Amino acid sequence: MKIINSLIIILLLSTFKQTISAAEIKAVQNGSKIDVTIDNLFFTSYIFSAKEKFPFFYPVNGPVTGGSVTSLRNGEYPHHSSLYFGCDLVNGGNYWYDNLERGQILSKGAKIVEQGNRVVITDECIWQRQGAESPLKKYRNN
Repeated sequence: MKIINSLIIILLLSTFKQTISAAEIKAVQNGSKIDVTIDNLFFTSYIFSAKEKFPFFYPVNGPVTGGSVTSLRNGEYPHHSSLYFGCDLVNGGNYWYDNLERGQILSKGAKIVEQGNRVVITDECIWQRQGAESPLKKYRNN
């Protein structure tokens, strides 16, 4: 899981390859959200609120226009939250689609551990659902 999250971010940031080599990448935490900027231009937010089904990145902005290349819960896919990792049907729970009672990937609190020529965010996430033992605890290194 950690490898998948890291690969996704590397692929996204590779679009900025020439800019990143000399860019300053910063992260600022504001409550249950971490905003990431590249040379003072907003890139994305890591949202890890207990009110959400799972932690996710939104928006994810493109390098040329600065416009979002992701959407948040559009009409056709109301369970999609931009860039995220979720899983359907694990030990009777649903950690991707449906309501929070059926399963939730809950952040224990993300932390910014590195910034400068890259940003590293760590997060411990507990997969939980009412009346059931947690099937998974994972550490994210985004």
